[in-house]
Amino acid sequence: MADDNRFVDLNKSATKAGDNREQKGGKGIILGLIMAFLLLIIIVVILILLIKDNRDIFGGITGNDSESVPTATVTQKADKTQEPTGVPEEKITPSATEAPKDPVAAKHCADLKSAIDLSGINDRNDAKAFVSTVNGNECLMISFEPYVITVRNDYILYGTDSYYSITVSDGRIEKTFDWPYIIDEDTINCFVPEVADFIGNGRDQLAFVLFTPEGKSSNSLHVIAAKDMLEYYVINPSDVFADSLYIDTFYDAGSARIAKIVANDKQYFVALPYMSLEEAYDTFELKTGINNFYTVHNGKISVSCLVSLTNAGYIGEIRSAVTFTSRDLFQASAPFFYLYTDDDFSDKDHMGIVTPLTLENAKKERVATVGANGERILVELTDYPRTTLDPDKYVTNTVTGLKEYIEDGKNIALFGVDVSRWNETIDWKKAKEAGVDFAIIRAAYRGTSAEGNIYTDTYFEDNIKKASENGIKIGAYFFSQAVTVEEAIEEADYIVKVLEPYRDLITFPVAFDTEKADNARANDMSADERTAVTKAFCERIKASGYKPMIYFSTVWSLMYLNMEELKDYDIWYAYYSDDIYYPYDYKIWQYTSTGSLSGFSGSVDMNVCFKDYSKE
Repeated sequence: MADDNRFVDLNKSATKAGDNREQKGGKGIILGLIMAFLLLIIIVVILILLIKDNRDIFGGITGNDSESVPTATVTQKADKTQEPTGVPEEKITPSATEAPKDPVAAKHCADLKSAIDLSGINDRNDAKAFVSTVNGNECLMISFEPYVITVRNDYILYGTDSYYSITVSDGRIEKTFDWPYIIDEDTINCFVPEVADFIGNGRDQLAFVLFTPEGKSSNSLHVIAAKDMLEYYVINPSDVFADSLYIDTFYDAGSARIAKIVANDKQYFVALPYMSLEEAYDTFELKTGINNFYTVHNGKISVSCLVSLTNAGYIGEIRSAVTFTSRDLFQASAPFFYLYTDDDFSDKDHMGIVTPLTLENAKKERVATVGANGERILVELTDYPRTTLDPDKYVTNTVTGLKEYIEDGKNIALFGVDVSRWNETIDWKKAKEAGVDFAIIRAAYRGTSAEGNIYTDTYFEDNIKKASENGIKIGAYFFSQAVTVEEAIEEADYIVKVLEPYRDLITFPVAFDTEKADNARANDMSADERTAVTKAFCERIKASGYKPMIYFSTVWSLMYLNMEELKDYDIWYAYYSDDIYYPYDYKIWQYTSTGSLSGFSGSVDMNVCFKDYSKE
């Protein structure tokens, strides 16, 4: 009975308590509803902001296959050296202390039609541009089959809408993006994307590289899927770049402090003003991610940036491929540091120490090569004439297997070989039938040993007779090991004597072959010495009635010769890769040393020539 009474008492207490809660509950319910309503408003606002910013709130794949990924936001460093050219300097959004400004109609490009004409875009075979009005706005229209790109030129300054609008359509899908851009004659071609399978999944993507109002020293990369026009994330490369090099230590050089910088397992040395070791560590710091600059070419994406030492200047660049990762984004991978240097960096009397440059000097035209110890370096170009050849016009004939240069639908290059006793006996009839137009035959050479004796190539006579009998145009070369001007003249006189019985057969140049060889007597010459030797040989050949030419590789010409002193002589350039980037004007390109051709029992050097010397 005690237990039953206990339950009755508890029930009565619960009833009274329930009455009290019921009276208070009305107010609680109202307050809860108000709080829930406010929370709902906050969630809706957040969702609207996220959708407006084109972000996938889950950070994952937005489509139903691996090609569709969330919208990217690319953050770029501002170029402090140039004034913005796309948007006026006034602030877009007035601060709290400023009075709001009235909206003003404005244009990215004041004269869009003239900019199109000056851009040369309508000279292209793959794209055409024109001006059109879309929804009341003047727009740059680009037809790039099957795509149409619409770039809004009009915008409202101090308005509420984005200053930028790029619409991409393929006839099925149309998407609009608010990527920042500049419109002028220099940037219009940038709105034509490169279409390729950058991911490697068998589907195309569109890559846009755009200059922004931050200046033309940097740009931004945007990649979208061709299938559904969804955009990929592009990660700012600055963090990757920052981890790719570091200051190892500072050396005391008496009048200077030398910074030892380590990058990609290579050592680089930079001369800085003298100060205490403690001051040096406090004063100088490596800065990367300056003016990130993207390039898209032949289905590959790359990015580079300037590298500086604070309070000193610019010392080089970092260059990197940009690749697609398993995390559904594009980012820099395998970055390499390149040091700014002069062309005497690898000279025997040079210490391999550089000084920082101003931004103006850092931006001068340079070409990449390697130093004596494998250092990656960027050498400033001289005023030797530049090539006008377009690397994209080189093709390999699918029938003959030979390299060609296609212009206006026709091959304009001659095909040739260069030979010596190492090729042994050659069937020149078969070589001619295989497509050989010309042959440059070694006539003589100097030995690489200290004695430096000169020899006639034992196969020269047989080669020149049989090649000419089969209608092949003939040139000759001398493999040099001259270390003095006197020896260079001796070499020239020797080859002229060897060629004399065949003078009428020589219609192509007589070349000076200068290159590095194992333990060779001429390896340690300075650039000044080697340039003097080269000039002496070429002038002697010219005086003998032949056309002189110089044979060398990229490194040899950039680091071991003074090209500005060799403008009077044609170049025979050796480079064994399809991604040719040589800046100087060359007339013959030796593109492989391991070619296979009918008439030759082993490998053969193959060349293309862009000048028919026999017609001069």
